[in-house]
Amino acid sequence: MPPSYWPVLRTIVMEGRGEEGSLARRMKVGRAAVRRAIADLRRRGLLSVRPTKKPRAGSTRYVYGPTLRGALEVLWRCTDEELRRVVEANRRLAPLVFGEWGFFREAGVEDLAIRRLRSLERILPLVEGLEDLAPP
Repeated sequence: MPPSYWPVLRTIVMEGRGEEGSLARRMKVGRAAVRRAIADLRRRGLLSVRPTKKPRAGSTRYVYGPTLRGALEVLWRCTDEELRRVVEANRRLAPLVFGEWGFFREAGVEDLAIRRLRSLERILPLVEGLEDLAPP
């Protein structure tokens, strides 16, 4: 991924979904730069897209959000405090883990959960590689 696309993915994961124009305003960059980044991030499977519920007359607008893989890409590079924000902002991506984060906090094992979540980075490429070996 070109380094210039990283801020777009990070913004979407850390600050939440957005339309192309709102992302450009949040990041204080041009729409064309955001559009190029979005296209590449979608091709890489890091972003999802859906039409807005109330499109303007004559045009369809889209909201971009992270896929689980996109959120994990950002998660690996976060501080622990940022990781907590990623989890809170993206509960719907992994509800059995992110959606139950309050349980980890209340049980006093949040730091352990963070360490375990970070350890997945080492095995994720192996799991993804297995998909290539599956029969068609």
